[in-house]
Amino acid sequence: MNLELELTTATRIDPKVFESASDYMNALVLAVDALPKEDWDTLSVSAKNWANAATDALDEGKGIPPLQPMGDGDAGSIPSPNRKTTRKPKSDNGPYGLRPGSKRAQAAEMLEKGATMSEIATTLGKSQYNLLKKLKADGHSITCNEGRYTLSPK
Repeated sequence: MNLELELTTATRIDPKVFESASDYMNALVLAVDALPKEDWDTLSVSAKNWANAATDALDEGKGIPPLQPMGDGDAGSIPSPNRKTTRKPKSDNGPYGLRPGSKRAQAAEMLEKGATMSEIATTLGKSQYNLLKKLKADGHSITCNEGRYTLSPK
């Protein structure tokens, strides 16, 4: 199975809803990171290796690696024998599955207190409508009263 297809199927991420490839890749990494253990266990070794590398890259402030097979027999991409290739990525991402300190996590914090998209765009540089869609699809409660959105965890 194609690596991207495997990951988007497991996470139910739709690449078409994102404004940029960077937003899509970040969302994909965070969604894989938030997978329950039973879903994580169904991923291929290649998908787990990519997720681990992508999570490490985000943790280190580096770019996310391209979606290509990692460790399924590609000699140049087989991970170090000292590394567990099937570990679950670290998931201390709070109730919404968002990496602490990220713009999306900051937007969620603002939304918990109640905020307009204009306030979020002014503070963070852009609106976060895609985040609202994702959080709602994940089962979180979002209310809107006169343009002010309020977020509550499920």
